[in-house]
Amino acid sequence: MEIHDILRAADVTRWHIVRTIKDQSVAEHSFNVCMIARAIAKEANIADEDITKAALAHDLDEVLLGDIPTVIKERVRDGGVNINDLYQKVTGRTLTSNMQDVLRVSDRLEAYWWIKTNGLGEHAKLVARDCCVRYENTFTDEIDQQVMVAARIVERKIFCGTHTL
Repeated sequence: MEIHDILRAADVTRWHIVRTIKDQSVAEHSFNVCMIARAIAKEANIADEDITKAALAHDLDEVLLGDIPTVIKERVRDGGVNINDLYQKVTGRTLTSNMQDVLRVSDRLEAYWWIKTNGLGEHAKLVARDCCVRYENTFTDEIDQQVMVAARIVERKIFCGTHTL
């Protein structure tokens, strides 16, 4: 993927099947996931350089394919195809299992936070509930305990934190 392709991430709209009060781009989502992943890594005392790079790249395939709803990604993944594996393709590096945990938790937490904050109408409420369940289910998977504790701390800061003026 070339830089001119990557820069189009700001033009790819997410949540196209859900009514929202504003649009979210793949670029905005990736930035948010990156910041959440960085915060979780910091809380868990995990080096964040590879995690932040992977977070920024985790949905870049959608620049070429358009936003892909999670349900479709899961079905494709079940068929043996990983749509969002650019980090490994581009860098030749693989994230450690706890780094993968950080990225997965961050992606799901960002989706839940964003749709809960910006969703509009009954369908958006159902999608927010589904995002919450997906996020909570992350903790029933085999996940690094340190990452789980750190994610809960960051989650509280996101939903209950005070704002800096």
